[in-house]
Parts: sequence; structure tokens; C-alpha cells
Amino acid sequence: MGFIPPLVLALLALVNTSAVAAPERLYVYTENGPPYNMSTQGRAFEHSADQIDGICAERAKAVIEQAGIDYVMKLRNWDYGYNRAQTKVNHGIICTTYTEARAPCSSGWAPWRRSSGRFLRPRAAPSR
Repeated sequence: MGFIPPLVLALLALVNTSAVAAPERLYVYTENGPPYNMSTQGRAFEHSADQIDGICAERAKAVIEQAGIDYVMKLRNWDYGYNRAQTKVNHGIICTTYTEARAPCSSGWAPWRRSSGRFLRPRAAPSR
């Protein structure tokens, strides 16, 4: 369970909290990156947490729901979510990939995974 506290900290760090009042609703955005975040329908975008699945998305939903926070989760392009997080109160990005192009935007938070540009394949089954 060592993953949950960093996830909570990352989630809170990415939420624009410039308003004084408590948030009515939290809006979180994530990008399509199976197996961490993905559409249950195979689409590029989703507008409902119920249609977003994956290792990280499910953990994020569990933390937010356990905290009793009303939220909306959307699966969108990274730049869309990042721009919303920068310009709107109570908006943030979660479970994203670190790339060199995003490095200037990533101070103060840790990425869920890094994109190395490599293709991975399963190991060959041992010969019998």
C-alpha cells in the first residue's frame, strides 16, 4: 500500500487551489496509456469515470472515493488536461507519462511512468 500516499500527494499537488472556498467538485484528467489508464470501450476519449479503467485510474478512483470527494474523471489528451489544470480551479492531471517534452512542466511531482521510446515484448517461453 506504499503507492497510495504518493498518489494522494501527487493528486493534491496537481490541483489548482487558488480559490479560498472548499471545492464543490474535483475534475481530474488522465491520458490513454494502457495498462495504467484506458477506455473500457476502446475509445481515445472518455467523459465518465465508469468508462475509464486501468491500474492507476482504479487506484486514483479508490483514493478519491475513500476521501469522500465528489469528482469527475475524464480520459483526454495530456495537453488538454494540463491546460485545464493550469487555468481552472479544482482541476488536475493524474497518472501521466513523463517525457522530455513535458519535463519543464513536471517540477514538484513524480511521474507514474517514463516513456523510453522502446518496444517491449514478452520473453520467449523456455524450450522444453
